[in-house]
Amino acid sequence: MKPGPEKQFDPEVALDAAIEVFRERGFEGASLSQLIAAMGIGKKSLYDTFGNKRSLFLRSIRHYGDGALQMMQEKLDSGKTPLDGFVRLFKAFENAAAETCSKGCMIASNLGDFDENDEDVAEILGTLLKQQERLFRNQLEKAAEHGELNSQVRPLAAARLLISLAQGTSIIGRVNAGPEPARSSYGEILRYLKAA
Repeated sequence: MKPGPEKQFDPEVALDAAIEVFRERGFEGASLSQLIAAMGIGKKSLYDTFGNKRSLFLRSIRHYGDGALQMMQEKLDSGKTPLDGFVRLFKAFENAAAETCSKGCMIASNLGDFDENDEDVAEILGTLLKQQERLFRNQLEKAAEHGELNSQVRPLAAARLLISLAQGTSIIGRVNAGPEPARSSYGEILRYLKAA
């Protein structure tokens, strides 16, 4: 059988473009024509490479989540101390929330918007949140080992609190609230986390 023609587009670039459409419009609001136009590909290429719209959406959430987790890990690792890593990560979150017409976090948006009976989306989002929880918990345990963490703080509970705060400020950023809500919230939580 003769192989098909080589792809004339970068699937990774096309997927990133699809993510932006889904972030702005959600699954229901994103039309196939909008996705194809943003991705710069034809309908056949979309189906051949990504499957149908739903398959593209599921792949987009995974891809976005993997990138977000990698960014979080890099910010946490860039700190001079474990808690300073959180300072750097929160600063990145503040900057994202301050962007004009911020689309917010794709994970946060879909947590509030997906059909609870959709097991595929629930599984992807649940896995991403568990990975983020593990990432934050590990960082908080490192902070405890360094003597930075308030002795009253339980790393797992604090990790869950930080995730809720990060997702919440991301959603608030969608109404152009600017960086202040995130900055004041993160500043308060850091005071709570730090050892006296």
